[in-house]
Amino acid sequence: MYIETNAQLRELCQRILPARIMSIDTEFVREKTYGAELSLVQLSCEYGTAAIDAMSPGITDLSPLAEVLAQPTILKIFHSGRQDIEIFYKLFGQVPAPVFDTQVAAAFCGFPDGIGYARLAKSLLRRTIDKSLQHSDWKKRPLNPDQISYALSDAIYLLQLYDQLMARLKKRRIESWAEEEMRSLLDPAIYQNKPEEAWQRLKIESLGVVQQSVVKALATWRELLAQQSDLPRQWVMTDETLFSLSDKLPSTRAELEKITALTKSATRNIDGLLQAVAEGKAAVPGTAQAKENTDNNLTNGWPTHEGAMLDVLAALVRHTSAQNLIAEKMIATKDDLQTLLQTYVTSKKTDTCRLLQGWRAQLIGNDLLALLKGEKMLKIDNAMNVGTAGKMVLVDVG
Repeated sequence: MYIETNAQLRELCQRILPARIMSIDTEFVREKTYGAELSLVQLSCEYGTAAIDAMSPGITDLSPLAEVLAQPTILKIFHSGRQDIEIFYKLFGQVPAPVFDTQVAAAFCGFPDGIGYARLAKSLLRRTIDKSLQHSDWKKRPLNPDQISYALSDAIYLLQLYDQLMARLKKRRIESWAEEEMRSLLDPAIYQNKPEEAWQRLKIESLGVVQQSVVKALATWRELLAQQSDLPRQWVMTDETLFSLSDKLPSTRAELEKITALTKSATRNIDGLLQAVAEGKAAVPGTAQAKENTDNNLTNGWPTHEGAMLDVLAALVRHTSAQNLIAEKMIATKDDLQTLLQTYVTSKKTDTCRLLQGWRAQLIGNDLLALLKGEKMLKIDNAMNVGTAGKMVLVDVG
């Protein structure tokens, strides 16, 4: 069913309100704007399957859809739903709830972290999903039948993926872990693009403290300008240029022009750009000493022996991932391990570290902390036996 008028949308939403489970997918366009422009919403449940044309001139009121998304008795199934949820949050001012994300669930079932929809459908359903239309021009109207059919297929198979994944989670008795992780998707704060947090999208761990500070300042400046101009952040300044500026640290227009070609948007705001570089440098006390420390093998502000400690913690994460068939990055990222180490070294409150909260604490967080305290150690069993690679185990000390 193709929905392109307000009346059709109202009728559809009234009909599907009694549903208990519903799959949702979207098609959107964000190539030329800061935020995503919603093009199509695909829904599937026991009451039918439909594509809602959000760009149709006949649809001027999406509030019936907002009511369905807010219905607490309907479980909404997404795959890698963060972008979809963000779009709905920006449109309606609220996050759809409750939700189930098949990509998150798959990570708890032995599949790679971030597995794509087509690959998951192939593995679990033996369905081959043709993704050739994925990058269609979803803003151009009219949409052709192949586009609509492709879009609807994503929603249809999501329900089947949910059944398969939930069965696996229940068999392993970890559905509560997956559900806890999915509840984090309901926090409105993660969909609020805060300029001062824009640097978190960038990989800055290997940079020196001065360079990190400048990257953070430039990322904030770029995000603000992108929002104000309604442009993609990469159109304001590419990541490559941003890192180049953090390395060269220009302080004048002449120095800046020697480094790299800037976008028109950045060139028009060159004073603000230079101010951001200056603020990043000034935020680090003793900039010259910090630069020297960078040259003496400081990584992310940690001395080299702390890096070795992170390697040991990471080894336990890899071991736990293999033992429990849960994707490694789902259990802990490098940032998680650094936060845990900082929590231990500085005696910070543990409620700031997600490895010491919820299912992660139960699975590995408490063991990681015991490893840092010297209460437990990693041991390789049978390592000396001929033909045996050895098995890593975590044992009590003493």
